[in-house]
Amino acid sequence: MEPWDKLVTVAHGTAMIVVVDPRPDSPTFRQHWSGLIGDEPGKRARVVISKGLANAFYCLTEVDYINEVSETFVSQVRKGFAWNDPGLAINWPTETPTLSEADSNLPSLDALLASAG
Repeated sequence: MEPWDKLVTVAHGTAMIVVVDPRPDSPTFRQHWSGLIGDEPGKRARVVISKGLANAFYCLTEVDYINEVSETFVSQVRKGFAWNDPGLAINWPTETPTLSEADSNLPSLDALLASAG
């Protein structure tokens, strides 16, 4: 959930990218799209993620990627929710990913929305 448009480009490797609509007023609220992104033939190399949507990235190989944003990047305005939120039913390739400490402690989407008021 970020306040800017984003272009994600994979320069090397392959990853699974998931885009979720966390906006309660949207007709596609809670829906998600997932796909492979990478430098191999037949895979898209770039994905545009519109302002207000959320995304997650799972590296299937070693990956070099670039995030380009349409606004000044300010890490404090970023919000997130749990990668394995059962309310979203995302089919991840593993149940035990390697996560950062920050990502390990994210709330469910419902809890995040409730805390926003």
